[in-house]
Amino acid sequence: MDRTGIRTFRTVAADGTEVHAEYVRGASSSTAVLIHGFGENSSAWLDTSAAMSDLCSTLRIDLRGHGDSAASPGGSYHLELYVADVRAVLDHLELERVILIGHSMGAWIAAHIAARWPERARALALVDIGPETDTRTQASIFDGLEQRMRRYATVGEYTNWLLENRQLLTPEAAGVLAQASLRQVDGAYELKIDPALAQRRDLGLRSGFAELEGLLRRVSCPSVVIRGAASAFLTAPVARSIAALLPKCEALTVPRAGHSVMTDNPTAFSRALRAFVTSTL
Repeated sequence: MDRTGIRTFRTVAADGTEVHAEYVRGASSSTAVLIHGFGENSSAWLDTSAAMSDLCSTLRIDLRGHGDSAASPGGSYHLELYVADVRAVLDHLELERVILIGHSMGAWIAAHIAARWPERARALALVDIGPETDTRTQASIFDGLEQRMRRYATVGEYTNWLLENRQLLTPEAAGVLAQASLRQVDGAYELKIDPALAQRRDLGLRSGFAELEGLLRRVSCPSVVIRGAASAFLTAPVARSIAALLPKCEALTVPRAGHSVMTDNPTAFSRALRAFVTSTL
Protein backbone atom coordinates (compact mmCIF):
# COMPACT_ATOMS: atom_id res chain seq x y z
CA MET A 1 0.00 0.00 0.00
CA ASP A 2 1.44 3.40 -0.96
CA ARG A 3 1.45 6.52 1.18
CA THR A 4 -1.93 7.61 -0.21
CA GLY A 5 -3.54 4.51 1.27
CA ILE A 6 -4.25 2.96 -2.14
CA ARG A 7 -3.35 -0.66 -2.83
CA THR A 8 -3.79 -2.12 -6.32
CA PHE A 9 -3.33 -5.88 -6.54
CA ARG A 10 -4.29 -9.13 -8.26
CA THR A 11 -5.72 -12.23 -6.58
CA VAL A 12 -5.47 -15.67 -8.15
CA ALA A 13 -8.87 -17.41 -8.14
CA ALA A 14 -9.30 -21.15 -7.61
CA ASP A 15 -9.13 -21.85 -11.37
CA GLY A 16 -6.03 -19.68 -11.84
CA THR A 17 -7.80 -16.57 -13.16
CA GLU A 18 -6.19 -13.34 -11.95
CA VAL A 19 -8.71 -10.90 -10.48
CA HIS A 20 -7.74 -7.22 -10.28
CA ALA A 21 -8.85 -5.02 -7.39
CA GLU A 22 -8.08 -1.73 -5.69
CA TYR A 23 -8.33 -1.12 -1.95
CA VAL A 24 -8.50 2.46 -0.71
CA ARG A 25 -7.94 3.00 3.00
CA GLY A 26 -10.54 5.38 4.41
CA ALA A 27 -11.37 6.90 7.77
CA SER A 28 -12.15 3.50 9.31
CA SER A 29 -11.19 -0.12 8.77
CA SER A 30 -14.81 -0.99 7.91
CA THR A 31 -14.80 -1.77 4.20
CA ALA A 32 -17.40 -1.24 1.49
CA VAL A 33 -16.99 -3.77 -1.33
CA LEU A 34 -18.10 -2.26 -4.65
CA ILE A 35 -19.16 -4.80 -7.31
CA HIS A 36 -19.91 -3.56 -10.83
CA GLY A 37 -22.42 -4.92 -13.34
CA PHE A 38 -22.11 -6.94 -16.54
CA GLY A 39 -20.05 -5.33 -19.29
CA GLU A 40 -18.70 -2.60 -17.01
CA ASN A 41 -15.65 -2.34 -14.72
CA SER A 42 -14.67 -1.01 -11.33
CA SER A 43 -14.19 2.54 -12.64
CA ALA A 44 -17.98 2.91 -12.41
CA TRP A 45 -17.40 3.28 -8.66
CA LEU A 46 -14.70 5.96 -8.69
CA ASP A 47 -17.00 8.78 -7.54
CA THR A 48 -18.60 6.51 -4.94
CA SER A 49 -15.25 5.44 -3.53
CA ALA A 50 -14.12 9.06 -3.19
CA ALA A 51 -17.40 10.07 -1.54
CA MET A 52 -17.08 7.29 1.06
CA SER A 53 -13.48 7.95 2.09
CA ASP A 54 -14.37 9.86 5.27
CA LEU A 55 -16.65 7.02 6.40
CA CYS A 56 -14.90 3.77 5.52
CA SER A 57 -12.39 2.01 3.33
CA THR A 58 -13.47 0.83 -0.12
CA LEU A 59 -12.62 -2.16 -2.28
CA ARG A 60 -13.32 -1.97 -6.03
CA ILE A 61 -13.15 -5.27 -7.91
CA ASP A 62 -12.93 -5.93 -11.64
CA LEU A 63 -14.94 -9.10 -12.27
CA ARG A 64 -13.19 -11.72 -14.40
CA GLY A 65 -13.25 -10.84 -18.09
CA HIS A 66 -13.86 -7.17 -17.21
CA GLY A 67 -11.49 -4.25 -16.70
CA ASP A 68 -7.97 -5.28 -15.70
CA SER A 69 -8.90 -8.79 -14.58
CA ALA A 70 -7.93 -11.75 -16.75
CA ALA A 71 -10.30 -13.57 -19.07
CA SER A 72 -11.91 -16.75 -17.79
CA PRO A 73 -10.31 -19.98 -19.09
CA GLY A 74 -12.25 -21.31 -22.06
CA GLY A 75 -14.58 -18.30 -22.04
CA SER A 76 -16.58 -19.73 -19.14
CA TYR A 77 -18.63 -17.15 -17.23
CA HIS A 78 -21.41 -17.69 -14.71
CA LEU A 79 -22.61 -16.26 -11.43
CA GLU A 80 -20.93 -18.87 -9.22
CA LEU A 81 -17.52 -17.98 -10.66
CA TYR A 82 -18.08 -14.30 -9.95
CA VAL A 83 -19.20 -15.05 -6.40
CA ALA A 84 -16.13 -17.22 -5.81
CA ASP A 85 -13.85 -14.51 -7.22
CA VAL A 86 -15.20 -11.85 -4.85
CA ARG A 87 -14.80 -14.22 -1.92
CA ALA A 88 -11.21 -14.92 -3.01
CA VAL A 89 -10.42 -11.20 -2.94
CA LEU A 90 -11.98 -10.86 0.52
CA ASP A 91 -9.93 -13.82 1.74
CA HIS A 92 -6.78 -12.34 0.22
CA LEU A 93 -7.25 -9.16 2.26
CA GLU A 94 -8.49 -11.13 5.31
CA LEU A 95 -11.67 -9.07 5.39
CA GLU A 96 -14.40 -10.55 7.57
CA ARG A 97 -17.56 -8.41 7.86
CA VAL A 98 -17.95 -6.03 4.93
CA ILE A 99 -20.57 -3.72 3.46
CA LEU A 100 -21.58 -5.37 0.19
CA ILE A 101 -22.63 -2.90 -2.52
CA GLY A 102 -23.52 -4.29 -5.95
CA HIS A 103 -24.94 -2.78 -9.12
CA SER A 104 -27.11 -4.79 -11.53
CA MET A 105 -25.41 -8.21 -11.90
CA GLY A 106 -23.06 -7.10 -9.14
CA ALA A 107 -26.09 -6.81 -6.86
CA TRP A 108 -26.90 -10.48 -7.54
CA ILE A 109 -23.32 -11.35 -6.55
CA ALA A 110 -23.60 -9.29 -3.37
CA ALA A 111 -26.94 -10.91 -2.52
CA HIS A 112 -25.48 -14.39 -2.90
CA ILE A 113 -22.62 -13.61 -0.52
CA ALA A 114 -24.88 -11.96 2.07
CA ALA A 115 -27.35 -14.86 1.98
CA ARG A 116 -24.94 -17.78 1.90
CA TRP A 117 -22.18 -16.40 4.14
CA PRO A 118 -24.04 -14.07 6.52
CA GLU A 119 -21.04 -13.84 8.83
CA ARG A 120 -19.24 -11.85 6.12
CA ALA A 121 -21.97 -9.24 5.59
CA ARG A 122 -22.20 -6.16 7.80
CA ALA A 123 -24.71 -4.61 5.39
CA LEU A 124 -26.08 -5.01 1.86
CA ALA A 125 -26.92 -2.41 -0.80
CA LEU A 126 -28.66 -3.57 -3.99
CA VAL A 127 -28.31 -0.93 -6.69
CA ASP A 128 -30.73 -1.14 -9.62
CA ILE A 129 -30.83 -4.91 -9.55
CA GLY A 130 -32.82 -6.50 -12.38
CA PRO A 131 -34.78 -9.39 -10.84
CA GLU A 132 -37.02 -9.80 -13.85
CA THR A 133 -34.36 -9.87 -16.55
CA ASP A 134 -36.28 -11.76 -19.24
CA THR A 135 -34.97 -13.03 -22.57
CA ARG A 136 -35.76 -9.78 -24.38
CA THR A 137 -34.04 -7.64 -21.75
CA GLN A 138 -30.98 -9.88 -21.77
CA ALA A 139 -30.85 -9.65 -25.57
CA SER A 140 -30.78 -5.84 -25.34
CA ILE A 141 -27.92 -6.03 -22.82
CA PHE A 142 -25.82 -8.19 -25.13
CA ASP A 143 -26.74 -6.14 -28.20
CA GLY A 144 -25.51 -3.03 -26.41
CA LEU A 145 -22.24 -4.72 -25.49
CA GLU A 146 -21.70 -5.94 -29.06
CA GLN A 147 -22.16 -2.38 -30.32
CA ARG A 148 -19.34 -1.24 -28.05
CA MET A 149 -16.99 -4.13 -28.89
CA ARG A 150 -15.10 -2.45 -31.70
CA ARG A 151 -11.95 -0.46 -32.30
CA TYR A 152 -11.85 3.24 -31.44
CA ALA A 153 -9.34 5.61 -33.02
CA THR A 154 -9.13 7.75 -29.87
CA VAL A 155 -10.39 7.81 -26.30
CA GLY A 156 -12.49 10.78 -27.36
CA GLU A 157 -14.35 8.65 -29.89
CA TYR A 158 -15.54 6.30 -27.15
CA THR A 159 -16.28 9.27 -24.89
CA ASN A 160 -18.61 10.59 -27.58
CA TRP A 161 -20.27 7.18 -27.91
CA LEU A 162 -20.98 7.21 -24.17
CA LEU A 163 -22.42 10.72 -24.32
CA GLU A 164 -24.69 9.76 -27.21
CA ASN A 165 -25.94 6.56 -25.62
CA ARG A 166 -25.93 7.43 -21.90
CA GLN A 167 -27.42 10.87 -22.03
CA LEU A 168 -27.43 11.47 -18.28
CA LEU A 169 -23.61 11.29 -18.13
CA THR A 170 -21.71 14.55 -17.89
CA PRO A 171 -18.83 15.06 -20.37
CA GLU A 172 -16.37 14.85 -17.47
CA ALA A 173 -17.81 11.56 -16.20
CA ALA A 174 -17.89 10.10 -19.71
CA GLY A 175 -14.24 11.01 -20.21
CA VAL A 176 -13.18 9.33 -16.97
CA LEU A 177 -15.14 6.17 -17.78
CA ALA A 178 -13.76 6.04 -21.32
CA GLN A 179 -10.17 6.45 -20.18
CA ALA A 180 -10.52 3.70 -17.58
CA SER A 181 -12.42 1.31 -19.87
CA LEU A 182 -10.04 1.18 -22.84
CA ARG A 183 -6.72 -0.45 -23.61
CA GLN A 184 -4.41 0.51 -26.47
CA VAL A 185 -3.93 -2.19 -29.11
CA ASP A 186 -1.97 -1.70 -32.37
CA GLY A 187 -2.39 2.06 -32.36
CA ALA A 188 -6.12 2.00 -31.61
CA TYR A 189 -8.29 1.42 -28.53
CA GLU A 190 -10.62 -1.37 -27.51
CA LEU A 191 -12.71 -2.14 -24.45
CA LYS A 192 -11.17 -4.00 -21.53
CA ILE A 193 -13.73 -6.78 -21.91
CA ASP A 194 -13.26 -10.40 -22.96
CA PRO A 195 -15.02 -10.73 -26.36
CA ALA A 196 -16.36 -14.10 -25.18
CA LEU A 197 -18.70 -12.22 -22.83
CA ALA A 198 -20.56 -10.65 -25.75
CA GLN A 199 -21.02 -14.05 -27.37
CA ARG A 200 -22.63 -15.75 -24.38
CA ARG A 201 -26.09 -14.19 -24.78
CA ASP A 202 -27.15 -15.48 -21.35
CA LEU A 203 -26.69 -13.95 -17.89
CA GLY A 204 -27.94 -17.10 -16.18
CA LEU A 205 -30.70 -15.23 -14.29
CA ARG A 206 -33.78 -16.72 -15.91
CA SER A 207 -35.58 -17.71 -12.72
CA GLY A 208 -35.78 -14.00 -11.92
CA PHE A 209 -37.72 -12.78 -8.92
CA ALA A 210 -38.35 -16.25 -7.48
CA GLU A 211 -34.61 -16.91 -7.26
CA LEU A 212 -33.92 -13.49 -5.76
CA GLU A 213 -36.71 -13.92 -3.22
CA GLY A 214 -35.21 -17.21 -2.07
CA LEU A 215 -31.85 -15.55 -1.58
CA LEU A 216 -33.05 -12.42 0.18
CA ARG A 217 -35.18 -14.27 2.71
CA ARG A 218 -31.87 -15.65 4.03
CA VAL A 219 -30.24 -12.22 4.45
CA SER A 220 -30.03 -11.03 8.06
CA CYS A 221 -28.00 -7.80 7.80
CA PRO A 222 -29.31 -4.22 7.37
CA SER A 223 -30.06 -3.56 3.70
CA VAL A 224 -31.13 -0.93 1.20
CA VAL A 225 -32.46 -1.01 -2.37
CA ILE A 226 -31.50 1.96 -4.58
CA ARG A 227 -32.87 2.56 -8.08
CA GLY A 228 -32.65 5.26 -10.71
CA ALA A 229 -35.86 7.19 -11.29
CA ALA A 230 -35.64 6.55 -15.04
CA SER A 231 -34.48 2.93 -14.76
CA ALA A 232 -36.06 0.41 -17.11
CA PHE A 233 -34.50 -2.45 -15.15
CA LEU A 234 -35.99 -1.85 -11.71
CA THR A 235 -39.41 -0.24 -11.30
CA ALA A 236 -40.51 1.41 -8.07
CA PRO A 237 -43.11 -1.30 -7.24
CA VAL A 238 -40.57 -4.11 -7.73
CA ALA A 239 -37.99 -2.21 -5.65
CA ARG A 240 -40.52 -1.97 -2.82
CA SER A 241 -41.27 -5.70 -3.15
CA ILE A 242 -37.57 -6.49 -2.84
CA ALA A 243 -37.20 -4.22 0.18
CA ALA A 244 -40.12 -5.99 1.88
CA LEU A 245 -38.12 -9.23 1.78
CA LEU A 246 -35.16 -7.76 3.64
CA PRO A 247 -34.71 -6.85 7.30
CA LYS A 248 -34.56 -3.17 8.20
CA CYS A 249 -34.70 -2.22 4.53
CA GLU A 250 -36.07 0.70 2.54
CA ALA A 251 -36.30 1.36 -1.18
CA LEU A 252 -34.78 4.64 -2.36
CA THR A 253 -35.07 6.37 -5.74
CA VAL A 254 -32.30 8.61 -7.09
CA PRO A 255 -33.59 11.43 -9.33
CA ARG A 256 -32.12 12.17 -12.76
CA ALA A 257 -30.67 8.68 -13.04
CA GLY A 258 -31.32 5.61 -15.13
CA HIS A 259 -29.91 2.11 -14.70
CA SER A 260 -26.33 3.39 -14.22
CA VAL A 261 -27.34 5.21 -11.06
CA MET A 262 -23.92 5.90 -9.58
CA THR A 263 -22.54 7.48 -12.77
CA ASP A 264 -25.75 9.18 -13.95
CA ASN A 265 -26.17 11.18 -10.74
CA PRO A 266 -23.15 10.51 -8.51
CA THR A 267 -23.93 13.30 -6.04
CA ALA A 268 -27.47 12.17 -5.21
CA PHE A 269 -26.49 8.50 -5.27
CA SER A 270 -23.56 9.03 -2.91
CA ARG A 271 -25.78 11.05 -0.56
CA ALA A 272 -28.27 8.19 -0.32
CA LEU A 273 -25.57 5.54 0.07
CA ARG A 274 -23.64 7.54 2.68
CA ALA A 275 -26.75 7.86 4.84
CA PHE A 276 -27.24 4.10 4.72
CA VAL A 277 -23.58 3.25 5.38
CA THR A 278 -23.43 5.71 8.27
CA SER A 279 -26.35 3.92 9.92
CA THR A 280 -24.47 0.61 9.79
CA LEU A 281 -21.14 1.73 11.26
